[in-house]
Amino acid sequence: MDPVLLLRRIEKLNEIGIALSAEKDKSRLLAQILEAAKELTGADAGTLYSVTPEKMLRFEIIRNDTLKFAWARGDLNMLFPTEDIALFNDKFQPNDQMVVVYAVTHDKAVNIPDAYDAAGFDFSGTRKFDQKSGYRSQSLLTVPLKNHEGEIIAILQLINAKDPATGVIVPFSEMDQYLVESLSSQAAVALTNQALIEGLLKMFEAFVKVLADAIDEKSPVTGRHCKRVPVIAMELARAINEDRQGRFKETQLNHDELYELEIAALLHDCGKIVTPVNVVEKATKLEGIWDRIELVDMRLEALKQKERADALEAICSADPALKGKIAAIRDREKDIEELKNFLHDCNRGRELMPAEWLERLKEIAKKRDGENNPLLSSEELHKLLVAHGTLTDEERKVIENHVSMTIKMLTPIPYPKNLRHVPEIAGSHHERMDGKGYPKGLTRFQMSLRARILAIADIFEALTAPDRPYKQPMPLSKALAIMEDLKKEGHIDPDLWDLFVRSKAYLKYGKEHLSPQQVDLD
Repeated sequence: MDPVLLLRRIEKLNEIGIALSAEKDKSRLLAQILEAAKELTGADAGTLYSVTPEKMLRFEIIRNDTLKFAWARGDLNMLFPTEDIALFNDKFQPNDQMVVVYAVTHDKAVNIPDAYDAAGFDFSGTRKFDQKSGYRSQSLLTVPLKNHEGEIIAILQLINAKDPATGVIVPFSEMDQYLVESLSSQAAVALTNQALIEGLLKMFEAFVKVLADAIDEKSPVTGRHCKRVPVIAMELARAINEDRQGRFKETQLNHDELYELEIAALLHDCGKIVTPVNVVEKATKLEGIWDRIELVDMRLEALKQKERADALEAICSADPALKGKIAAIRDREKDIEELKNFLHDCNRGRELMPAEWLERLKEIAKKRDGENNPLLSSEELHKLLVAHGTLTDEERKVIENHVSMTIKMLTPIPYPKNLRHVPEIAGSHHERMDGKGYPKGLTRFQMSLRARILAIADIFEALTAPDRPYKQPMPLSKALAIMEDLKKEGHIDPDLWDLFVRSKAYLKYGKEHLSPQQVDLD
């Protein structure tokens, strides 16, 4: 071979190796490997197979210049079936009649000048393809690709080498085989790196989902929050990318930024893993390890028993006022029962408890039970006086600490470059645009765009959640009205919220994740 031409081919091989090592997308990498092998050898066509864990050969990509045909796994325009090829038959013997299998089981390249004259191999499938397509498969070069552990991970098969001067089909030369084997080594490294990266990514994603599931198991009431918030966040992110006339018409979140947002949204409440379950799942105000409203019931029941005892004593002493006394006792029992119902109502969380209820609770706390104990202890009164929800200020601080814990848990992780902002995004979902949020008191322009997206998603999910213990599922119309007030109060990003409404991202989410009764808008 001309030394100059040989040098050019070797230089081309080096260029290809560099390009393969830089490619991150697996499908493009496979296409580059096959095209590079065709270019180095002047092959007219080629096929790349992967070796599956089940010991099968799987078609990944096919190219044929004469037929102007290109196919990759997932495409539909295929000229023939692409079922996996078994490396072994039912008797666990290698299917060596097929040249691609032979290259795997014998770990060697196979160079055939003419498939129609080759002995020892079954080319019936090749002949069928030729008959159907009008093609003539002649010279073949089949080369295994091995990873760093010596395992064959793929098979590269090239078809019909062409003489560069005449275009006539010729056998693949020894130099062709040498160059393809060299390329195969480089390609195997690139494929192995891809597999390692993909494996690490899958492991990371599995860890993220396991953590979300752990929170779900710890708190079935709010656990699905971690799964729904990412859905809302991604809907708003897509609305940003599709905005053509509004505030975000020049803003585009790329694939890595969207992925980072989704991961951060999944992890945003991971700090709750250390939050006491009796606070996270607090369904009533007096609930702790158990609901102390039952203790209040016992005190009221003791008061009723005392009234009955007084009545019996009056009967025994032939009290002339007996009739009136019994009637008064009955009225008193009704009052106590009404009082019990009122305290049960107060014990439930509400959007906002009426002011008159708060005053009545304070008066009730001054009263005594049948054994002269206060009807409500100071701690019980403190908890029942909670005007919104079920949490006291102290318990709310425990809940709020989950954000600091989220930041603490996520910050030490050695993220790849495309995930380095996860702690910042996840740890800012309770910040406010006016700087009154927590844990850092950030303002709007101190927060990243994706952190502001997550803040909206977190609140909107909490409002519309169909499984909170202290409130009925909220319809979309009411949730939107509350969020509009939050926008005016400087709680959420006004531009992002306006886009969320204008794009009707809320409606798509509602139809897919809320009950039909909640979706009262179109």
